[in-house]
Amino acid sequence: KEISGMQYFAISLLGLGVAVIHLSEYHSSKSTSGVEDDELQHQNQILGLLAVLASCFTSGFSGVYFELILKTSEVKQSLNVRNFQLALWSLLFGSFFIVYKDGAKIRENGLFQGFDWIVILVVVAQ
Repeated sequence: KEISGMQYFAISLLGLGVAVIHLSEYHSSKSTSGVEDDELQHQNQILGLLAVLASCFTSGFSGVYFELILKTSEVKQSLNVRNFQLALWSLLFGSFFIVYKDGAKIRENGLFQGFDWIVILVVVAQ
């Protein structure tokens, strides 16, 4: 499928918007306590921006790859079955890392520690 110039412009504008918002938050939250804090803040902002870009690319790739699998697979399965297969792997890997990184905190305070109603709403919407 050919991508039009308008589509390239739209994705570029979206990426630029994310970068501008991310960097504007950096400039509005600068610390005046010293150079070390400023350098650490800058490193964290760059790391955050790189994480957002990686997330965008991997999310886009997964969507395109999933569509390719659906269209070229010899075994015809419903979309719901394919979604369940993918979700099961995500659930397994995600659960492993949650328990590995925060197992003690989860046992002590529960899985949804620190969640307020807005966060829960976003999780349910996803």
